Amino acid sequence: KAPTLSGINLVSTNANDSQAYAKPGDNITLFFTSSEPIQIPVITLADDDSLGVIDNSTNQDGTSWKVIYPVTSGEANRATNFSIEYQDVVGNFGDNRTLANSNTNRIIIDTKAPVLTSLSMSSNNDNSSLSKTGDNLTLSFTANENLDPNSLKLKLNGLDKSLKGAGNKWEHIHTLVDSDTEGPFSMVLNYKDLAGNPGIEKKSTLDGSSVAFDKKAPTFSVGYSRDGPFNKDDTFDIDVQFSEALHPASKPRLKILVEKGTDYSKLLTKISSSLYRLNFSPVDGNGPAILSLENLTAMDPAGNPAVGIPVSGNSFQLDNINPTASITYANAGPYKKGDNVSLNVSYSESMDSIQKISFSGGMVESPINMVKVSDKSYRFQFPAPQGDGNVSVKLHGQDLAGNQVNQNPTSGGSWILDNTPPSALSLILSGGASQTEMENITVIAKGSDQ
Repeated sequence: KAPTLSGINLVSTNANDSQAYAKPGDNITLFFTSSEPIQIPVITLADDDSLGVIDNSTNQDGTSWKVIYPVTSGEANRATNFSIEYQDVVGNFGDNRTLANSNTNRIIIDTKAPVLTSLSMSSNNDNSSLSKTGDNLTLSFTANENLDPNSLKLKLNGLDKSLKGAGNKWEHIHTLVDSDTEGPFSMVLNYKDLAGNPGIEKKSTLDGSSVAFDKKAPTFSVGYSRDGPFNKDDTFDIDVQFSEALHPASKPRLKILVEKGTDYSKLLTKISSSLYRLNFSPVDGNGPAILSLENLTAMDPAGNPAVGIPVSGNSFQLDNINPTASITYANAGPYKKGDNVSLNVSYSESMDSIQKISFSGGMVESPINMVKVSDKSYRFQFPAPQGDGNVSVKLHGQDLAGNQVNQNPTSGGSWILDNTPPSALSLILSGGASQTEMENITVIAKGSDQ
């Protein structure tokens, strides 16, 4: 009677799955038992017929056998085939057994490291290479073979992250929060195939993609083409300089709130990616004009809305009121030729550096520069000239906004010039007596005009 075999089984020393895989450094063992003692069988395992066959029975009675195949690097990936030729001790041959005709497990010899065929990083931001708080970052990859889920290790910015997927396709989705570090995300990815062969560690994507996190709202400062204050006849530039380039879709609008006058909302003209300009002509107004950005009209490339209040230059002054002035004199007059005439002019507001004064009436003089004492005070001093009569004073100049001063002072607008001697005195004695009717009378008369 021919012998038969049973309990044919393949087992490897693979740490991941001893019933399915073997990698370099693992051993594959073929076990089986026979229905009766048999001679040493002829066994080929994994295409190797030179392996030593071991009697594995307890009493060395030839009923239990094994053969061990060591897997080495460089050999081809393949299923572990085997063949067993055997006969009992009297020479009856049993049916040859192979992987194909045996009800046994299948072990794959895998000596190749897994290779990633794709690895990319992107965000759901309009610009997939940028992200802001609340956006999702997705890291995804595909391998040329199925990967061991327990081997997958991902770090983003040094923090461990979990992966979801199956087989050879995996991904991680991270929602950006304020505590994340700004700038490009770093990555470290380690992975193994199902046999435990490690792939090459990845610290960058295969397609060059990356995602940078930007959580800071852009700020802006405001500059002016000249110093104010300004009036309704002025045209000047307002430059808005942002702290970073703006999103191409940004259309920043500048809001100008005037304390006493017309408010404005103006679209800015793009000069560069971070500089915008408004050529502005106010129509009226007095007092401060406060600047801010209209909500959500400017954002950085990541989509962070700009802060609405400027860090500098947040206001300018409007002035459409003509200044006035009053005049006081060092002495009241009237004045005659050679007297010192000293005028102090006090303005209702700060004035331009050059202010002039002119006279008409008792004397005529073209506008003459006055001496500046302070922003609101000027002085003019001169010797009184020849002439008589009331001298009217006119003021000439403008305030810092260019509004012309009211030429007629609110007070002190004239003074008297008197260079005419007084007329002769006559003496009339009481009772009508004449000088000839009296003796020893001396009369001394003194006087002057005003």
